[in-house]
Amino acid sequence: MIDSKDLNDLHPALKRGATELIRRMKEKGYAVGISSTYRDSERQNAIYAQGRTTPGAIVTQLKGGQSMHNYRLAFDIFQNVKGKEFSDSAFFKTAGTIWEQMGGEWGGSWTGFVDPSHFQFTNGLTISQLQQGSTVPQNAKMKWESQAPTAQTATPPTTNYKVVRVTTTLNIRKDSNTQSAVVGTLKNNDIVKVSDIKNGFAKTAAGWVSLLYLEKL
Repeated sequence: MIDSKDLNDLHPALKRGATELIRRMKEKGYAVGISSTYRDSERQNAIYAQGRTTPGAIVTQLKGGQSMHNYRLAFDIFQNVKGKEFSDSAFFKTAGTIWEQMGGEWGGSWTGFVDPSHFQFTNGLTISQLQQGSTVPQNAKMKWESQAPTAQTATPPTTNYKVVRVTTTLNIRKDSNTQSAVVGTLKNNDIVKVSDIKNGFAKTAAGWVSLLYLEKL
């Protein structure tokens, strides 16, 4: 049973789009957390059973094979602020507006079962087409990538950032993901120079750190 939270488990276009959404939201003062990316059919069926044949509230209308998560074409977000994870409607509205402008589909704009935390990009394919074996090409791009130069997502070399919102210490990792080895730590108000941004992480001289805890100076 798989319910991943790793952007690396998404289709490449979704991974790039989610990373860009996180960057744009950070510019507006919002910290984005990822609660789900790829989800296999077994996990999807378990979520569907919730509130029906197992305890809990109903959170989906889709069984295994019926969700874009099952095809690596969707991700769910939350506000990475304790006590405000899902309660701030402005957070989701801002993220949804940005995502739609980028060329994606936002669950908050749906009629019927509205899902503000859900973001997807299918390159025009329907769930029926995906079930029949159609796939989104690996080289597919969202609208924002076609309209903007590649440099849009790049951070100029050695841009200064300050460490913020850290309770104890911020891990420095060998690579740009949470599974990578920890090679050092930072504390609040430390200043670092960022030379690259990838997967929601910033590259410093010592390694990679989460963008959620950095503030551009």
